[in-house]
Amino acid sequence: MVKDIKSNEEFKESIIKRKDLTLIIVDYYADWCMPCKQIAPYLKTLSEEYTKIEFYKVNVDDLEEVTNSEKVTAMPTFKAYKNGKCIGTILGADKSKLKNLVENNQ
Repeated sequence: MVKDIKSNEEFKESIIKRKDLTLIIVDYYADWCMPCKQIAPYLKTLSEEYTKIEFYKVNVDDLEEVTNSEKVTAMPTFKAYKNGKCIGTILGADKSKLKNLVENNQ
């Protein structure tokens, strides 16, 4: 399941303040972004396949504070987090790179 982050505080609580080794993948997207829309079903598939990983989505237009603090400059951007820290980033809607981000950081 891919969960939507709805506020800056929810982002901090769900991602940044985490102090465990659970892998978290965050999709930074925009509603108007066609590549974001194209890769969204694949992200959902990955979330169903890798059930020990947490998947989240952040709408860059709704949560500009998060977007700026995480230095997101392109859509989509996918970031992997562990223990509250970003451990990997990919830019663009590349399925193979996204799968590698997930598999290489479990």
